[in-house]
Amino acid sequence: MNTQTKIVTLALTLQLAAMPLSAMAAFFADSQSHWAQNAIQSLSSQGILTGYPDGTFRPEGLITRAEFSAMMVKALSLNINATGSQTFNDVPTSHWAYPSIETVRATGLVSGYPNGQFMPAKSISRAESMAILSNAARIPMPSDAAINQTLSAYRDSAAIPAWARPGVAAAIMSGIYANDPNAGNQIEPLAPTTRAEVAAMVENLRARLNLAGGQGGTMMGTTTGSTGMTTQGGTTTLQGRVATVPANTKFTGTLNTGLLSSELNKVGDEIRLNVDQPLLSSDNQVIIPSGSQIVGKVTQVEPAGRTGKPGTMDISFNEIVTPDGQRYVIQGSVATEDGMLRGDTTKGRILKSVGATALGAGLGAALGTAMGPLSGGKVGKGAVYGTAVGAGAGAIAAAAKKGKEVSIGSGDKLEIKLDQPITVQVNQPQ
Repeated sequence: MNTQTKIVTLALTLQLAAMPLSAMAAFFADSQSHWAQNAIQSLSSQGILTGYPDGTFRPEGLITRAEFSAMMVKALSLNINATGSQTFNDVPTSHWAYPSIETVRATGLVSGYPNGQFMPAKSISRAESMAILSNAARIPMPSDAAINQTLSAYRDSAAIPAWARPGVAAAIMSGIYANDPNAGNQIEPLAPTTRAEVAAMVENLRARLNLAGGQGGTMMGTTTGSTGMTTQGGTTTLQGRVATVPANTKFTGTLNTGLLSSELNKVGDEIRLNVDQPLLSSDNQVIIPSGSQIVGKVTQVEPAGRTGKPGTMDISFNEIVTPDGQRYVIQGSVATEDGMLRGDTTKGRILKSVGATALGAGLGAALGTAMGPLSGGKVGKGAVYGTAVGAGAGAIAAAAKKGKEVSIGSGDKLEIKLDQPITVQVNQPQ
C-alpha cells in the first residue's frame, strides 16, 4: 500500500469513527438500490427507525402496531404521555412500547379495539397506516366526490374499508402515500404494511410538515389520481401543542333532516346535525366550536315488523366541519347502549300498539298529539303522524300489531358519542 492510499484509508477510517452510530446504521446492506433507500437512510440516521443486530433493515418485513406507534412518537417528536396506568389489557406498563402506545392513544392517532385490546404484535395494514398518517398531518378531509375520484384510479379501491376511505384518499392526494413503483395501480389496503412502505410514507409526512430531516417536499414512490387538495398557504404544519377531545365524549346535535325507519331513510343516506355546544379538550379549551356540522351516513336500517319487531337504524358519524371550513375525520355513533336507534325506545317511537280497534283521522291525530313527546317533544309532528295513521282506517287492524318505527324529526336533538378521540393542533395549519 503506497503512502497516498494509506492517507486516504486513514482519513476514511477517521471519518467513519467520527460518524454517529445512528448515521452508520443508515447504510443497510439489504436496502441498497431499494426504491425506499433514501427514506430508510434518512430516518435511520435520525434515530427514527432502526435495523437489526445483523446489520440488515429487512425492508420487505412487516411492522407491528407497537413498532408503528414507537415510530410515530419519534417521527413527530411527541412528548411521552404515559400516566403509569394500564389502558389496554394486552399492553402492561412493563411492555417495551407502553409509553409510545399510551402517547399515540392520548393524541388520538391510534386507538384500540372494542374488546379493550391494542394488539401490539399485530401487523398494521396499509389502510390503517395511511389513515393514521393523514390524521397526523392534520389534512382537511376531501369531499366525497374527491374521495371517489381519487380512489377510482385504483383497481382494488372497492376493498378499502368505508371508515378508511377519507384517510386513504387524503394520503394519496397530499403525496404522503408511497409504494413500490412496480406495484401498479393497486393499493392493497388490507395487506400488511412493509417496513419500507412505512419508512417512505413517514418521510413524506415529515417533509410535508417541514420537520427536520424531511426531504424538502420530495415525495417517495408513486401516486395516482387527483392532487387537487388545498390547504391554507399550500402547506400544513404542526404548530403549537396537541389538544384532544377524549373518546366517549357525548354531545348533542340538532338534526337537519328527519329520521324514519319505515320509508324515509335508506343505507348510504347522509345525515347532518348541527353541534349544539362546543367540544372541549380535557383542559376546557374549545376544540370544535358550536355551530359545526357533524356528518354521518346510515349504515343499517330495518323497518318495523308485523310481529311487533321495532324498526332499527344505525348511523356512523365520520366527519365534523367547523364554521370556518375545517374538516376533521372522526369516528362516532349514536349514544345508545349498542349504538343503534330502535323504535321501542322513547326517541324512536311514533306508533303505539292500540289493539285491533280502528282509528278515525281525528282520533289518530289526538293520539299522535299525546305521543308527540315520545318522538322528541314535537306535538305537531305527533299529530301529523297520528292523522296519517288514523286516515288508513281500513288497514289499521293489521298495522296496529306492527312494531314501532324509529322516528326523529328535523329540528329534534340526537346524542352522539365519540368512539375515538378528536386530536387537533391548538394553532390551525398555516
